[in-house]
Amino acid sequence: MDFSDNINKIVPVTRFLLPTLSSSEKKAAEFLLADPQMITKITLIDFAQQSGSSQASIIRLCRRIGVSGFAELKSMLAIQLATGDRYETELDNRSGKNLGSDMIKIINWVFEENIQILRDTFALATDDYNRAFEAILKAKRIGFFAIGDAMIPCQFAYFKFRRLGYDCYAEIDSDLQIISACNLGKGDVAISVSHTGNTRQVNSAMKIAQKNGAATIGITKRERSEMIKYCDIKLFTATPDVSVGQEVVARRVAEQAIMEALYFGVLQKLDPASRKKIQEASAAMKVNKN
Repeated sequence: MDFSDNINKIVPVTRFLLPTLSSSEKKAAEFLLADPQMITKITLIDFAQQSGSSQASIIRLCRRIGVSGFAELKSMLAIQLATGDRYETELDNRSGKNLGSDMIKIINWVFEENIQILRDTFALATDDYNRAFEAILKAKRIGFFAIGDAMIPCQFAYFKFRRLGYDCYAEIDSDLQIISACNLGKGDVAISVSHTGNTRQVNSAMKIAQKNGAATIGITKRERSEMIKYCDIKLFTATPDVSVGQEVVARRVAEQAIMEALYFGVLQKLDPASRKKIQEASAAMKVNKN
């Protein structure tokens, strides 16, 4: 994954890469995440010694992040810190613990968590978003694949794209998802949503869709997972793995925002006749609003 366009997003990119790093690179990354401010004030030698890593591993980490070396890493971090970006990297800082029953505090925390997840997800954006947009724009049919609450953003997108006139599938039953995947082929698009990328039924459907020639798009937190093997286009979220009671608060907000962005991109490209159809559909649906 190329993060070269995101060199001013050092912290969220480092956090995203953490599970895929070597042990020595991970030590350097964890040290950076623990105190980004300190990194801007120390030398490469100090960084290696204090993190228990090596200079070579730090340079490799810099290149994985998308910067040329330690000097550029320090420079970009200094800029990021100067803009006042948040750096909650420890679980205790993102778990929402000790909020009690004060709903004002809870609302503030939940809203801030949503905002930060969206900002961090945007930091992971690559040219794959343009590829996803182009694939959907040309698609004859779109199939959405997910299990459990991951189907929520899929159902949201299904409703949106149906209004644009697309032939869509968004089956909840896993057997019907496999059938839908079998019906996709060249010129069609399969979109999967899975936080871990290891949902067996979803991966099976995506494998079939890809084999049949459909363009496959995966939305996930994991850069390395089973699902990624069957995705031509990869859109990553920056959703944390755990929070209150091991449940991920706002887990689906980034996935839904990605779907909304893709929908809005397609909407901008519609010809006047297609826009008129949307207006007619909206007007027709008003019968259910009275």
